[in-house]
Amino acid sequence: MASYWNSVLDRRISRRRAIAATGAGALGAAFLAACGGDDGDGGGSGSTAPQSNLPDSILKPVDTSKSAKRGGVWKSYLVRDPQNFDLYNFDPFSQPFANAVGSKLVKAKPGLMEDPSLAIEPDVAQSWEISPDKMTVTFKLNPNAKWAPLGTPYYQGTPGTIANRQIDSEDVLAAWERWGVTPTASGADELVNSRQPAAPVTSITAPDKSTVTLKLNKPFAPLLISLGNGSVSYFYLYPKEIKNNGFDPFKHQFGSGPFMIDTYEPSVGMKLKRNPNYELRDTEFKRPYVDSVELPIVPDSANQLAQFRVGAIMMPTAGGLTAAAGRPIEDVLQLKKDFPELQMLAFRGADSTQMWFGFGQDSPWKDVRVRQAMSLSWDRDLYITTIHGTDKLELAGIPGNHQWNAAYPAGEFGIGAFKGWYLDPKDTKAFGENSKFFSTGNRANDVAEAKKLLAAAGHPNGMTFKHTQYPIQPGPQQRAQDVMEGLFVEAGFKVSEQEKVTIPAIFTDYINNGGNFVNLLNTLDFGGPDPAAYFRTHLHKTGSLFGGWDPDGKPTSKEGDPFLNDNIDKMMLEFDEAKRQELAHGIIRYMGKMNYKMRYPGAGTQLGLAWPALQNVYTWRGYGLAGAYSYEWIDPTKKPFA
Repeated sequence: MASYWNSVLDRRISRRRAIAATGAGALGAAFLAACGGDDGDGGGSGSTAPQSNLPDSILKPVDTSKSAKRGGVWKSYLVRDPQNFDLYNFDPFSQPFANAVGSKLVKAKPGLMEDPSLAIEPDVAQSWEISPDKMTVTFKLNPNAKWAPLGTPYYQGTPGTIANRQIDSEDVLAAWERWGVTPTASGADELVNSRQPAAPVTSITAPDKSTVTLKLNKPFAPLLISLGNGSVSYFYLYPKEIKNNGFDPFKHQFGSGPFMIDTYEPSVGMKLKRNPNYELRDTEFKRPYVDSVELPIVPDSANQLAQFRVGAIMMPTAGGLTAAAGRPIEDVLQLKKDFPELQMLAFRGADSTQMWFGFGQDSPWKDVRVRQAMSLSWDRDLYITTIHGTDKLELAGIPGNHQWNAAYPAGEFGIGAFKGWYLDPKDTKAFGENSKFFSTGNRANDVAEAKKLLAAAGHPNGMTFKHTQYPIQPGPQQRAQDVMEGLFVEAGFKVSEQEKVTIPAIFTDYINNGGNFVNLLNTLDFGGPDPAAYFRTHLHKTGSLFGGWDPDGKPTSKEGDPFLNDNIDKMMLEFDEAKRQELAHGIIRYMGKMNYKMRYPGAGTQLGLAWPALQNVYTWRGYGLAGAYSYEWIDPTKKPFA
């Protein structure tokens, strides 16, 4: 393995880049957690790594909710200042605090000691009723749902009429109106018909102060879980005062979530304070347990690690001391060796990046054989070993748990975490004949077959192209992109230059122009959390991230692929879970052959660390960022306090 890596990849990765990549710190994992749920919203705890045959050094989670002690300060951090405080505009780096302040009609229901399902549970809505024809959904608001007290320095100068006021239907309507017209609220594309003609919700009304009714133009299976998506740009509630310009949402964030903002000082940090009104509707556990959350700005990974060592950080964001985030796995293992009392968690890795192929005039990617050759050129296991450090894990007695991504990802924070939806390309019996486009079972043969496909497509000497990249974060993502180039060069794919691109440019130059580009684009993975909604976002002609293609290699078309359009439409209308999964698996198999977009190769086991004072870690899974800091509690008798 080592000699293969040296011969193939070292010529693509400079020593300077490799050093920069390994020093990138926890930011990458935090961002993956944020976007994997964007829009996956399974964020908070990730998905379950196999718990069998794990060494004793790995935490075996136990639910201690009933014995939880109240009080204490959760010491965490942010990697940078938020760009703004608007729940429809805030950047993913802000999510670890923004989601915990906001509130929704419903929220994703976490799994207790297991991966979550697609179930939802009440948030501000106490109950809901779906009409027999599934065209009307009526929500009853919880009479105990109130806006936070807001009596903190952060909220000075904001309307006093908001504090402690009961949330009513006028708030919901005002928020929906603003959500539907906010350009950056991409989640609205899934539901708001006036914004996207294929979206199902045609109207929202309020028969009385405690009732909200949604009217649909067709049954829509993902409706509730889409409303429950706690990630960036989805439907959070706002006070109705926003209609009268009573406050600036870019400057002040309101909600009735588990926390409210206490103080914020740019370049220094912020502090969250427990919202006492939240427990009025969390009648079983009266969460959150902690009194406050301290979030200093700590951008430097070395400083993050130093702060964690002395207990000033209790748990890196999203378990962020991981190889995927640019942190050498040796660092994690060394920390456990230096501090044996640390809780070490093992969970499935995340990889929230995709490769998009341009289908513009004269683009080589229009030929399906070129896209298939790209897939075969990937040594997926080598990528996972390199990026996730699974060889080091194996040496430490921890299973690497390599999982390959297909059109629906393997084990992500949110997207892919739901039970029964993933289809493993390595399982040739379940995946079918299109598994051959992932690997023939022999690396040398994979490369040979890739070269044959390229030659048949008119590229006997390989092909050269521009690699355009969205720089998620300079260290981890640059390293991953360089590793990818090192893998596919062996089959004859050669990069002429690396070009960086911004998120606005991705929409203007790559999506909204109908996919009329010729280069290879790396970008983030959005959409979901429901698999049908996720597929529609990326693969359906009405999807907000559908650029355009033609199944027969003709000029790019916004009409897309009839097979994908039809089967995704069927998933949207189907409410039977088993039938929906059958349709999803058909889409995944088909995409294995057509390969219009490719997710990064896959992921393996990742490790997280937490001080023992932080209890209930990794017990509730898939609660999303909206539950951040709420499900765990602090035991002051344990380290780093005792």
